[in-house]
Amino acid sequence: MFLFVSQLAMGILLEPKEFGAFAAVFGVSSFVAGLRNGGLQPYFIKHALVGSRAEPSYINYSRVFNICGGIFIVVGAMTLYRDEPLKWVMGWIIGVAFALSVPGLRLRAQLASGLKFRALGLVEMLLSAVKSLSAVGFALLGFGAVSIALPLLLVPLVEILIGTRQVRKAPAFKFERDWKPKLFRIFTRTRWLIVSSFVVSIVLFGDYFFLGVLVDAETLGIYFFGCQLASAFANLFAQAFQSVLMPSLRQIEGEVALEEEFHRILTFACMTIGYGCMALLLVSPYAIVLFWGDKWVAAIPVAQVALASLIVRLQVPIFYSLLESQGRWKGKARLQIIDAITLVIFVIIGGYLGTLQSIIACVFSQRILAGIFIVFLTMRQMDFRYGVVIKEYFMLIGVGVLFSAAFVFLGDFGLSEQRSLLLAAYRIALFSIIFTAVYGVFKGRDIIVLLKLVKRKFIK
Repeated sequence: MFLFVSQLAMGILLEPKEFGAFAAVFGVSSFVAGLRNGGLQPYFIKHALVGSRAEPSYINYSRVFNICGGIFIVVGAMTLYRDEPLKWVMGWIIGVAFALSVPGLRLRAQLASGLKFRALGLVEMLLSAVKSLSAVGFALLGFGAVSIALPLLLVPLVEILIGTRQVRKAPAFKFERDWKPKLFRIFTRTRWLIVSSFVVSIVLFGDYFFLGVLVDAETLGIYFFGCQLASAFANLFAQAFQSVLMPSLRQIEGEVALEEEFHRILTFACMTIGYGCMALLLVSPYAIVLFWGDKWVAAIPVAQVALASLIVRLQVPIFYSLLESQGRWKGKARLQIIDAITLVIFVIIGGYLGTLQSIIACVFSQRILAGIFIVFLTMRQMDFRYGVVIKEYFMLIGVGVLFSAAFVFLGDFGLSEQRSLLLAAYRIALFSIIFTAVYGVFKGRDIIVLLKLVKRKFIK
């Protein structure tokens, strides 16, 4: 909700070129985003390190990575954009925020390890509110593109304030006599985590960096804006999957029990993700025109194709959580390396061709194909049955086909010539009826079981 309000206001207050300027600098940070906290958050959760005797060494290790990463962002922005002082300022803001990441690591690890999912959800909601509303405030005060970056500096400060109440005091920053071998041992244990975190940051944000070099600021701004519309929905699920599923799956003993629990989670995720993405895909053209007029019409195909790709891509964090819960950091890292390399290749091709259409075609075809590859290869690694995933995909495809056939058969009752809002409402209503009917017939019992499971696990 907060992200949507922020996007609505920022779309009115800022121009495509300003979004493009921020996206270019933000893309620079993608090369070190994976080094945040040394990639240790899943390791902290799995081994419950907060408050343990081993924590000081790991905290110092994280601080070293954060400081080095912050310096890299600042130097990178100043080097690449030496004639653009505005981007220097944004580079400094993002770099300092990066260096202050440890409190967020400890806070999330403490809550997730203790299975305090409700508290974790409230923390994420508060941080989202701070980030979104402050961005609007800065934009209203006339900070321009910098207003997108400044909230990144507020988030770690809020995490520090929350952490003082929720988590015991962090160990002091000091190096012991044998700090070198200790840090080297931590690196040896977690090196695949670092690789994994690094490549996933390239997958999530690397396209902005390469497109910032290859295309003009306005094209990048339109692409970035459309992607952010989809991301507002994606973040809602991705945070929950990464923070909640991994500690939940970690507690399950036995391969059969793990597979059954994972299949239930996957069914619920496919159903909710599928409905959300398809519904938003249908309504997004009308919503964009309603809220911003013709200003962001060019971003409609970006948002629609991004939402379609999320039907597959939002399942990827679920499968990564599965691998993390079983300590398969190396297997996860290998999949992410393949994903990152192929994305960079496709982005460069799309950017070299130079049009928004070529960028959309190349980037999102890679995201869909790589997502399917990751899903099935993870199932193979875990020796799980493929049938469940294939069945879920065919269910979603069936809903889409039935909706298209129904819309063609019934027509639009002349609504296309009237208010677009009525047409959007009609499409959503028709889609919802078909979706509910299909899942009610084929998944009725499973849905009841899943709702009880969600209530027992997450609503306490």
